[in-house]
Amino acid sequence: MNSIAFHRITKQFGRVQALDDASLSVEPGRVLLLAGPNGAGKSTIINILLGLYRPDSGEIRIDDSRAAVDNKLKARMGYLPENVAFSENLSGRTMMAFFARARGVGRERIRTVLDRIGLSRHARRSISGYSKGMRQRLALGISILHEPEVLILDEPTSGLDQEGLGVLWSVIDEWRKHNRLTLISSHDLGILEKRVDVLCVLRSGSVVACDEPEALRRKASLPIRVCFTLREDPDVRDDFHSVLRQRFPSHPVARNDASMEIEVAPGEIVDLMGAAFAGNQEMIRSMRVAEPELEDIYEHLLESS
Repeated sequence: MNSIAFHRITKQFGRVQALDDASLSVEPGRVLLLAGPNGAGKSTIINILLGLYRPDSGEIRIDDSRAAVDNKLKARMGYLPENVAFSENLSGRTMMAFFARARGVGRERIRTVLDRIGLSRHARRSISGYSKGMRQRLALGISILHEPEVLILDEPTSGLDQEGLGVLWSVIDEWRKHNRLTLISSHDLGILEKRVDVLCVLRSGSVVACDEPEALRRKASLPIRVCFTLREDPDVRDDFHSVLRQRFPSHPVARNDASMEIEVAPGEIVDLMGAAFAGNQEMIRSMRVAEPELEDIYEHLLESS
């Protein structure tokens, strides 16, 4: 499978416009992150892809051809739901074996996945004794049992500790490496920032923006925060403050006993470096540059839409 595309999808529930002419595509080897406030349409997109809803208009295209979400297509998908529910009296291994039989997966694959998600030692324990993170890992394991071409993860970081996040990252990396398709819906942009290739922001059922994070960062042109740590000398700090104020009179400079911080536009960063280091190298002990994070870009896109 080379791509899944939503083309001008519209879906309405009563008076609520869940999706309004929404278009986006999931490409092989690339991780697409759906983001947006509650009610933006993220769950509706996932449910349409899973065949739980039918769009009022528009179409789903597989490899550039119109396609129906039938059982054949569903068999090529793996799904991790936001809210995981299991039979509490069953063991993790029994639950996984149930899904394995339904998908024609052998015992060796069950053992491989249990080991992969770090639950081999707990496989015979009752799920009632599992933590939230363990349940999440079990659900993730079930979603990848049959090595689906399309992996759909709804709030996958929920309840995961560092070990669980490591498992999730390894799965995402594997799907990318094997040129499969990965669609994630999440509010946790900070954790996922370095794990996604495309950010698709929705609001009120419409696609506000959909592009690579770096392209969205350039388009947003948000200020860059630069922090200088200076020598422990009040005169030095006063002199450096004067340098920044003279070169950037309209930019507030935050200062404390140990450092000085200023925000500049992306196009001003070269000028700032020139002003800061022109004859002032001995004043500066260290420097830290903080570009806008994905969360900042997301908020900007929503506010400007």
